[in-house]
Amino acid sequence: MMIKALSLFMESSGVEILAQLWILVKDRDQLKLSTCEHPYLLDHMLARYREISRRFTFPAEVELGSSLGLPNRVYASKISE
Repeated sequence: MMIKALSLFMESSGVEILAQLWILVKDRDQLKLSTCEHPYLLDHMLARYREISRRFTFPAEVELGSSLGLPNRVYASKISE
């Protein structure tokens, strides 16, 4: 349903879009945020960004004082961006 809604938005807006889900996955004994093998929608111009982001994972629990990536910041704040 979300992919369909984003697809309609992309068609009507005329802007380049990359929308991808960052989902918790278990890696050994740690929970990490990953977009690899999860649904996504993109404009062809942003395909390279998708390929790069598939390689990254972010720890779900961030230590105090450490730098947050965008997926961590959204996950920690519980507010979408």
